[in-house]
Order: sequence, then structure tokens, then C-alpha cells
Amino acid sequence: MPMTCGFHDALNVFGWDGQVTGPPDNGGIPDQVDLIEQNVSNMDPGDVLVTTILNNEAYNDAIQNALDNDIAVVNGHSTPATKDWNYGYMQEDVGFSYRDQPMIIPHVGIRDARGGAAMAAEAHDRLQEEMPDRDEYTVLMTNELPDNPSVTRRVNADAAEIGTAQRYFESRSDPSVSLYNDQIINPPADIADAQTQIVNTIAGEDVDGVVCSAFWGAVGAGQALESGELEGPMVVCGFDLLRPLLNQIEAGNVDFTVGQDPYSQGFQNVPLAWMYLERGIEMKDLEWGVSVWDEDNVPFALERRSWADDDGLLQWQRDNYDFLQ
Repeated sequence: MPMTCGFHDALNVFGWDGQVTGPPDNGGIPDQVDLIEQNVSNMDPGDVLVTTILNNEAYNDAIQNALDNDIAVVNGHSTPATKDWNYGYMQEDVGFSYRDQPMIIPHVGIRDARGGAAMAAEAHDRLQEEMPDRDEYTVLMTNELPDNPSVTRRVNADAAEIGTAQRYFESRSDPSVSLYNDQIINPPADIADAQTQIVNTIAGEDVDGVVCSAFWGAVGAGQALESGELEGPMVVCGFDLLRPLLNQIEAGNVDFTVGQDPYSQGFQNVPLAWMYLERGIEMKDLEWGVSVWDEDNVPFALERRSWADDDGLLQWQRDNYDFLQ
């Protein structure tokens, strides 16, 4: 929701019209590509398409079709790994062109693997604060969306050439960190089912932390600590600013989560495209680091989640922005 609100605010500031669409909840990359092609067919020359790009091949024809129709393209939110998706690849291997000039597709947001490494660094610090006498820690790492390359790059070293939580932990010494059973488990993307698998995996074991690629496992581990199915001390963390995870942080069951600044991921696409189309400023990546949310600042994150409520910011935008009428 903060991403949508950020996009709406930027459109209003720059005097542009726009809308947010997406594939169904259970949709995959082909559904997203189909949606891009449908939207392009209804857009006018000079318009802008903002889309998430999950791999370096599936979207290329649809992107070039948009560019051929005089529609600029921005890669908002997630982006493929740098080794697979970079300016050289876009201009030389794929050959993107726009208005008879070579073109790159700029990224607005965070780099997943770096975000995962930042999450692991924060977890490592908190393990030392909570259990200062240890010379080695054991953590259970989960990835609830193993088929999603963006989420997988947060934790799995095999999925990215730099960063990732796994690679960060493997680089630590004094104190060192090892993965429980030397593996990353893949619980379902469902809080109750993730909780069951995590409990069945580590209940009664000497595990010091649960580090999750998303929110389902972190919420499940927090609930298990609250119910006594797991015993602390244990550092639990996840990724993203979903309300169930924020509620567990507020309750003191989860230590922290990592946020991507979703408002800026929505907002910053618009000025980037405006500068290019209106002032000729070259397209370029706009990237930043992640933020850490714990008991100290989680109320502000919860306030932003309330933007979707009946009297929240989203409804205010619908009532006050002409392009949403």
C-alpha cells in the first residue's frame, strides 16, 4: 500500500495521470508479461510504463514493444541479479532502443542480495547483544518463496554473485554463524504452515536465531515463541513491512524486520521518467539501502500500513486527486 500511495503522490506532484494494475495473486511471470502487453496496447506515445522485472529474458519482447510504441519503461521495485541484467546486457545483448537510440531500463529500489546481507548483519549484531558469551551461533534460515528469484536472492548465496544473508553469515568469525543442518528450508508461504514446519524442524534444538526471506516464517516463529512451542533466547527476523510481522514486533515476539522503503519505490519512478522525457536527463538507476524496524520505530510503520483503511491516505487520494476520480 505505501508503494501505491507513493506512486499516486508523485503523479499528483508532477501533474501526470496513471493507474496501478497487477496480475492475479496466484499469477506468474507469463501473466505479468501478458498484462504489460495489454497495457501497452491501450497507452499513447510519450507515456511511461513502470513494471517489476523478475528475470533477464521473459520481459524483453514486451519491453521492446513498449519502447517501439514510444513508451518509456522503468523497472520499479525488484530487478534481476546484476550479473544477468546490467547496462551492457541491455544495450549490447538485448539491444533495447528507444526513439532510435540505445536504451537501458533503469531500476528504482533496493538490490535484493544486499538487503539480505544487511538483514544478516543486523541479526549478527543482535545475537551478540542477546547472547554475548557465545563464540558460535546457529541460525535456521527460511525461504518461503524459493521460486521467486528476488526473494531467493535475499538469502541464498547460490542465487547472487554478491551479498545474501547466507554469504554474510559464512564470512563471520569470532563469533561465527552456521546454518542449522547446513541448509535453507522452504516452509510454505502461509503463516500457520510455516510455523508448524519451523517448530517441527528446531523444537528442542540448540538454535539461536530464525532468519527469514519474507514475513511468513518470521511471524510463525514469533508465534511459536509466544505459545511456548519454541524456547528462547532466540533472535527472529524477517523481510518487508507486512502488518502481521509488524504486529509480532510490537508484541515483542519478533526482533526486527527489514524494509525496502516501499513509498519511495512507488514515488521515485515518476520524477526519474519526468526528468528524462521533459528535460533530457539520462535514465539511470535510483537505488538505496534498507531500513531496520523494531520495537522502537514500528509504530510509524504500522501507521503507514493504515493508509489502506477506509479513512486512510489511499481513500484520501481517491477523493482528492483528479486522475483517480
